[in-house]
Amino acid sequence: MRNGGWRDDGFGTGRKDGKKGGAVGRLASAGGALFLALMLGTAAWVVVSRPAPNIAGSPSPPADLDSGRIASLTLKYSLARTIQTGMGKGLRGMALLPDGRVCAVGTDARIFDGEGRLVASWPLPGGPASCVAVQAAGVSDEARTGFGEIFIGFPARIKVYAAEDGRLQREFGEEGRGPGRLRAVTSLAVSGKDLYIADAGNRMVHHFLTDGTFVRVIGTRDRTTGAEGLVVPSPHLDIAILAGSSGFGGRLLVANPGRHRIELYGGDGRLVSSWGRASIGVDGFCGCCNPTDIAAFPDGRVVTSEKGIPRVKLHDAAGNVLAYIGPSFFGTGAAGIDLAASPSGEIYAADPSSGRIMVFAPEDRAAR
Repeated sequence: MRNGGWRDDGFGTGRKDGKKGGAVGRLASAGGALFLALMLGTAAWVVVSRPAPNIAGSPSPPADLDSGRIASLTLKYSLARTIQTGMGKGLRGMALLPDGRVCAVGTDARIFDGEGRLVASWPLPGGPASCVAVQAAGVSDEARTGFGEIFIGFPARIKVYAAEDGRLQREFGEEGRGPGRLRAVTSLAVSGKDLYIADAGNRMVHHFLTDGTFVRVIGTRDRTTGAEGLVVPSPHLDIAILAGSSGFGGRLLVANPGRHRIELYGGDGRLVSSWGRASIGVDGFCGCCNPTDIAAFPDGRVVTSEKGIPRVKLHDAAGNVLAYIGPSFFGTGAAGIDLAASPSGEIYAADPSSGRIMVFAPEDRAAR
């Protein structure tokens, strides 16, 4: 667990002193010079440390700094197939249906079969959508047959569609600040009757029931428990349900990008544990605010993606890196690579710079 200090979203203001010159004036001038020097030093560090622009088809130079560490990873993933959504840069989100189909959203919703063939689509009035989720596999008989419901997020609205034919079932959500109000919905996670909504605008996760009833907020600062709260400097805040036999079933994973870590919350909304650290190396999360997206396997393994250096990593339940998918697979400036983890061990990665959904499979199938 990496403990980070709190930071203000703006600059503080001091007491106004009417005197000119004197000790107060000299102290203010000295403080201003020191502040300027610190700012210049910080700016210089940022410029030196910023990754070189990624050229599609070749890894970013900073990623190569850890080539030895990458080579040491024994679990390898390779590109198995690609789904061409036809959405281009309009691809905003992707989710797996329990029967193996893929739902992609943007200005409309499109369903693809396991081979990448378009089998259904419907318009999304009020779009583009920002994210999509479906019922977790196995939570009901309906979900096991591949039907159930598809939840599609818009900046301040949630719309629920029938997975069988795309008919709108219901919608809810009210724009505003604070618990139960939506400002910038970026991710959804559904488990049974529970719906979790990641809201980057309000910097919190809202817990609703799937009928639209508000329950509580998750991820806010809590002095009684020591929870530090979510730091969300950019419009990327992702969540995932841990379901299955991992020992953490039904709990919620939250990416806390400004703190460079993954957090696990219990059914009561309280923080249970976390892992992650800031680093340009393979074993950390780079830049100001990563990871941007996450997904989880039933056994507790977690998949993450980053911007700046567009890369995807597979971690064990303690955060140790198991596999690495580098920038050469993703377009220049790919930010917000949506992820999904299939029951068969495949990793789905949606590249928002090209509209492609890439499916990566473990080279050693026994390593699933």
